[in-house]
Amino acid sequence: MLTDYDSTTMSVAFDVYRKLSRHDQAYAVWFQQHLQDDVISKMTVGADETLRFLSIGGGSGEKDIIILSELLKKYPKIDFTLVEPSLLQIEKFRANIAGQPSLSSINFNLIKATAEEYLETASVENGHYHFISMIHTVYYMTDYSDVIRQLYVNLLSVGGVQFIVVVSDETGGVSSLRKYVYQITFTNMLDSTDVVNVLNSHGYKFSTGKVEYSVDGSGMFDKTEEGVVLLNFLGHIENGSDILNGDDCDGFLAFVREHCLEPREGYYIKKRDVAFIVEKQQGIK
Repeated sequence: MLTDYDSTTMSVAFDVYRKLSRHDQAYAVWFQQHLQDDVISKMTVGADETLRFLSIGGGSGEKDIIILSELLKKYPKIDFTLVEPSLLQIEKFRANIAGQPSLSSINFNLIKATAEEYLETASVENGHYHFISMIHTVYYMTDYSDVIRQLYVNLLSVGGVQFIVVVSDETGGVSSLRKYVYQITFTNMLDSTDVVNVLNSHGYKFSTGKVEYSVDGSGMFDKTEEGVVLLNFLGHIENGSDILNGDDCDGFLAFVREHCLEPREGYYIKKRDVAFIVEKQQGIK
């Protein structure tokens, strides 16, 4: 479990991942094509109301800024709260919004805390937020199931939306790579199946969408420093170097070549993410 949230290791790894993948472009397109019709339209919040948006672990804000830009088309008044455990990411967030004059009307509140810490200390009334985002953050929670439930029950308003994004459980691509890595490192894996189980167990109404893109994994095959960093990031591990330089390296790379690569020239790994759009209904806990 990650505890040093201000370590530059995570930030550097994500920068490498963004460099080697179509991550940013894929999410920008998905938000542009689906956010209005598949997410925002499900919120029963009047356009004249102040929309209250809570981002859990939004990092440096690249995705939140796109979401806010889409929300502003319908809601000119927005209060935005970021709950982020890394001071480094919060400072990056400040810099990113400073360069966006179109967001100047938004009231920003940036809080250094984990989701669990925020739930313990939040001084807002029940049902305060209309929109809560958790984009690739549940992996780092001690009890992600309880956090999802508490946010839904205590902080999300009736008619609001909880937006959760995790890696897909579908075979092939990054999902298969992670399952192989976890077998040899004896760690647990969290994917879309786990989130489905949590939501179904509570009777929450939800729909899903998929974001797909590719990652250039050639560095893993060449055993470069970037390749090691990429493997650490994709697998949520810290011993990528041991794998790429260990006795099982040939077996690991053979598995990646057979099960994870796209059917084209090069070493491109398929990445699939699942977006959950969870609607808050009256009386559901």
